[in-house]
Amino acid sequence: MKKKTLIILFALIAAAGTLYAFNSVNNKVHVIGEGNLVTHIEGTMDTDKWGDELIICESGTDLRINWEEQYLVKAKDGRFSCDVHTDYAKLYNVFFLKQYENGSWYMGSFLTEGDTVSIKITEDRLSDGRDWLDMKITSNGVEGRNHEILDSILQANYYKPLQSLYDQLNDPARKKEHMKTEFLSVGEEWNRLREADQLTEAKRDSLMKLFDYYNMHMSERYTPEGLKLHQEAERLNKECLDFRINYYTEHPMLWGLYDVLDAAKKLVQNEHYGYPESAREKLEPYIALYRDKLSKYYPDHPLHEQIASALSQRDLVPGKPYIDYNVRNTDGQLVPISSLIKGKVALIDLWASWCGPCRKHSMAMIPVYEKYKDMGFTVIAIARESKRSAMEKAMKQDGYPWPSLLELKDENQVWKKNGIDNSGGGMFLVDRDGTILSLSSEVDELEPLIRKALGL
Repeated sequence: MKKKTLIILFALIAAAGTLYAFNSVNNKVHVIGEGNLVTHIEGTMDTDKWGDELIICESGTDLRINWEEQYLVKAKDGRFSCDVHTDYAKLYNVFFLKQYENGSWYMGSFLTEGDTVSIKITEDRLSDGRDWLDMKITSNGVEGRNHEILDSILQANYYKPLQSLYDQLNDPARKKEHMKTEFLSVGEEWNRLREADQLTEAKRDSLMKLFDYYNMHMSERYTPEGLKLHQEAERLNKECLDFRINYYTEHPMLWGLYDVLDAAKKLVQNEHYGYPESAREKLEPYIALYRDKLSKYYPDHPLHEQIASALSQRDLVPGKPYIDYNVRNTDGQLVPISSLIKGKVALIDLWASWCGPCRKHSMAMIPVYEKYKDMGFTVIAIARESKRSAMEKAMKQDGYPWPSLLELKDENQVWKKNGIDNSGGGMFLVDRDGTILSLSSEVDELEPLIRKALGL
């Protein structure tokens, strides 16, 4: 079972869909999704620390705008069950609602194969006193059983030794032995400001840039002793990656395609935002694996189209042509984005009412827009929302002088096509001929490029 820790924002949205509440009196079964392939879930939990409500949804679902009440599964007396309906095998995630509301959680994953999946949730206490929530998932499906074999090998040979190294590296009692004072001071400043409720957006951005710097320069982050532990962990991670790639080569499985898709998305983000070469080296082997082995596995599965789309976004960089995709114009008609920006220097502003940084960057562009709007410059704003009223309220509050198009519940997959499907938004500055000029959202970087493109 693969465990991940993710952080995203929470928003509960009124639901629609096929929901049958589990009830011990009427014996109805909670149903998630649609389709003829039925995977039955049986689960138990020995802890109520995180409540009795779980979220079970397809991997990649952004609950900020695609929440459905059917995703919520309630346990009774430490037991829960549901049926997941899909039209083909898909990856699903399971995690606690309460943890999600608090901003972080442990996540378990399983494939819908039309068989039975068993989920056992337990809570342990680690040697350092921390609570550890474990989610053991077993499946009767062929893909599920194959992945369990791989995961058991990885757990024994790599995950546990790596966890031991990371525990040493992050031991609070020895942090000054392992981490340099300059790096520790950044974390201390972050915690101090947060506790005093003084962590403004500007200070958050400044500190995040410092964290990014130290993540890219480990010798500046760690002491010599800490760097040795980090390098040993990197060595183990490399061995783990090699083993996983070789295993998928010899034992092709659907999980491998999902890992390729994840790597493709990360690779695009890394290249767009200038992450170090070491990050790319951990992702490229998955692309080679796909090219050499997995591209013909499950040939009719939609994952192949998703992987191809993700890889094509590597060309979403300055100097390359901007992509074309459909959006709904202000009259509600589907039109290609190219028809809205043709012949103009255009800033495509992908934003959302619930994305604070997006709105800050958008508002900062208002004076620039007013200055150059009659010289061939335009802003094409597209809001990613669960309901129109949220967009309209934000536009009124922020005073945008341009109209905004609406991407309702990811109808046209605009964010995914732009390689930012887990983000609130982003900006793409495009020249008159459709060439990308910048991916920046900073006014001081964009305005000179706008002036140059306008010939000023």
